[in-house]
Amino acid sequence: MPSQDHLTASVVSPEPDWIKYLENDGTVGDVAFFSENLSAIYAQKNGDIIGMAPIKKDGQNLKLGDMYAQNGVSFIVLELNDKEKFGYQYINMRDKNELATLRNAKKVKFYQFGGGILESVVFSADSGAVCESFAAGKTVKAHAITNYYDKENPDNSEFFATLMDIGVKKGKSAEIKNLDFKFFVSDGKLASTQTRARSAEFRSKVIDADAKKQERILSNIVCAAPKN
Repeated sequence: MPSQDHLTASVVSPEPDWIKYLENDGTVGDVAFFSENLSAIYAQKNGDIIGMAPIKKDGQNLKLGDMYAQNGVSFIVLELNDKEKFGYQYINMRDKNELATLRNAKKVKFYQFGGGILESVVFSADSGAVCESFAAGKTVKAHAITNYYDKENPDNSEFFATLMDIGVKKGKSAEIKNLDFKFFVSDGKLASTQTRARSAEFRSKVIDADAKKQERILSNIVCAAPKN
């Protein structure tokens, strides 16, 4: 497997346009996007590399991973591994050896960007690899944090996030086991944003759909059979 070029020296200058977001571990992080094709993402084929994303970590700009197109949005896949210097190995979705590593990973992190959201999901299983458990019909745990950005805020500085623990089984409906919210908006918008986020309509149309989507992420991307 090729070594990981975590330091993104090529993107340090000019300084990226950082976007705040709530990370999967509950901290507020900074992410940026570099892509020549991001504005034309809907024209990209699934699996096309459309750019890359750096994050700020420990005072450095680190490469989070390459972004791949998928149905009008983009995604990054990581294997979480404490043996790695920064705790993760980003996956080249076009490399069969790295895909094999992904299939055997005990913890997988999935990022999705686009459509006004930034989502990070950590998949794990009680025993064995995530994909092995998923294929066997066992419950895979998904800890999902989804950031929803205010469309009226041009610099994406105001947003709220849902925090979910989800039970995911192959071919089955998702089970939301825990749900919480975090709000990063001005005082003048807080009450209306909280009302919207906690409404029955947002729950049925957005939150439940987000939970259901995790099964498709595992089936179609993370644990999908390698293409010839």
